[in-house]
Amino acid sequence: MSSRRGFLKTSVLLGGIGLASGGIYYAKVLHPREMAEQLVYFLEYPDLAKATGREVLATDLALQFDSLDQVVDKILQNIDLSKSQLSEISQNDLLDSLHQRVRSDFENENIVLVGGWVLSETEALLCAIYTIITKR
Repeated sequence: MSSRRGFLKTSVLLGGIGLASGGIYYAKVLHPREMAEQLVYFLEYPDLAKATGREVLATDLALQFDSLDQVVDKILQNIDLSKSQLSEISQNDLLDSLHQRVRSDFENENIVLVGGWVLSETEALLCAIYTIITKR
């Protein structure tokens, strides 16, 4: 099995696209599921992410009652992005933001123990989102 750091892929997709019309810029805000899919794209081991997400959801009572939109909001707040910015950011920049937040989580001891693994809060939330969108 790969290291926990291998949890996030290093591959890159095209970023979201905003809509422009008549010189006025309209930011495209994605549906919560689309936002969730964009955030979890980097998870390299789906089965492991899903199992980890199940444990995260089972042990975090607050997350059990949150909607997908609320969990997505938590990650976006962690990486200082708005919903409209998520639709505009490149996958490269999103991956960089997630990596920076994971490092920051560890430096600030924002960690959780899940199944014997020490994960950053951000990684745990990503796994929870993946589990929610894949129907647990």
